[in-house]
This record gives sequence, structure tokens and C-alpha cells, in this order.
Amino acid sequence: MTIEEYFTLKSPPFPKNPPEEALLKHPGLEETLTRLRSAISRDTIALLAAESGCGKSTALSLLSRSLDPANYHVMAMSMTTLGPFGFLAYLAGATGLKSGRFKGNASTALLSHFRGLSKRTVVIIDEAHLLPDASLEDLRLLTAEL
Repeated sequence: MTIEEYFTLKSPPFPKNPPEEALLKHPGLEETLTRLRSAISRDTIALLAAESGCGKSTALSLLSRSLDPANYHVMAMSMTTLGPFGFLAYLAGATGLKSGRFKGNASTALLSHFRGLSKRTVVIIDEAHLLPDASLEDLRLLTAEL
């Protein structure tokens, strides 16, 4: 017997991505989404920092789902313990590219790919504070070239 059957639930409890109507739309969440959308419209890097468990991942999920797929290519990840080459290789792999043997090859392939898209690319990195400094620097350099 499943938990849904036992408790006569219509859907599984605590889904990873709850439907938008199930979330409390409080002013703090709305302000966070507005600020993140503003950063996207200015093609800049944004940082979302707050206490553990207060809804950062939920806000990022809502942001990702709210962007029009016809206009935005969204890459969402949380593989944040990767070193610089692993990080760029992961991004390249997520786009279907071969990363090559060197970090420069992966960067060049990614830049070429992103520039060739008719959509704007948005990279969402949940738990980015865990990235090594060198990976953050590579991400900054990559975004500066776009």
C-alpha cells in the first residue's frame, strides 16, 4: 500500500517541484523573483543568499518555470563541488557538447554554443556557495564573454 492510498491523498506529499498554486506567495518571494528577473533582463549575475530552509531552491525553481521557453534556454544545476574543469565539462555535457580535453576547449565550445542560440541562456546554480573559487572565476569569465 502506498502512502497516498493509506492517507487517501490525491497526490504524493512533499513533491520536489510543488505546483505553483500550492506555494505561499508572500511578499518576500515575490520581491526575490522580481529582483532575479531584473538581473536576467540586464544580463548580469545574481546571487540569492539566505538562511537554510527558507525557500531559495523553491524560488529558483519558480523562476526557472516562469521563463518563457521560446525566449530562454535555462540550465539549472546543483553540481557544486566540481573543480574548474569538471564544472565547465558538466556545463558542456548538459548542452550536449563534448568538453574536450582542456578547460579552454570546453569554454570555447560553450561560448560558441550559447552565442549560436536564438534564445538567451540563463544558468541557475543552486548551492553555488559550495563551488571552489576557481570554478566561480571560470563562471565569471565565461559570462563576461557572452
